[in-house]
Amino acid sequence: MKLHEAIFSASDGSVKDNQGSFGWLLSSPNGTVILRCSGPAFGIRMKSYRAEGYGVLSVLRLIYRLYTFCNQPLPTNLHLFCDSKSLLDKTAVYTKHTQYFPNTSLQPDWDVLQQIVTTIRMFPNPPHLTHVKANQDDATSYDELPVEAQLHVQANTLAKNYNTP
Repeated sequence: MKLHEAIFSASDGSVKDNQGSFGWLLSSPNGTVILRCSGPAFGIRMKSYRAEGYGVLSVLRLIYRLYTFCNQPLPTNLHLFCDSKSLLDKTAVYTKHTQYFPNTSLQPDWDVLQQIVTTIRMFPNPPHLTHVKANQDDATSYDELPVEAQLHVQANTLAKNYNTP
């Protein structure tokens, strides 16, 4: 992958028996996967929204830590695809405000959202957070899907398989 080429990422979350998990991938714009990750999402009364947030936060933190550890400038053309429009909308709202309002800290999942926004602010050019429709492979052949939808299908599989023994 070229130094200034766009980096694509898709993340997803899953909940099974009140246990949350996430999965994400990094790829080139043509869909060549360079990294996969899945792991647990923590919280009481786990919901898909929180698990989705863990996926977004995990990939953002990895990219931030990897580039700073290697003493490289952070990527300026990062595209992150997620199927939780509400998570992306709330992240956009929180990003607009430089300070947090005390009442927002009482909202569910505020801790994960706050960390996503804090991490986004560390990038010189904020990552492009884009909604991707879920389950597109139900109606269209996987091979016919756009790259971002294919990556999302794979992230969904990673998240679901993490909780499957």
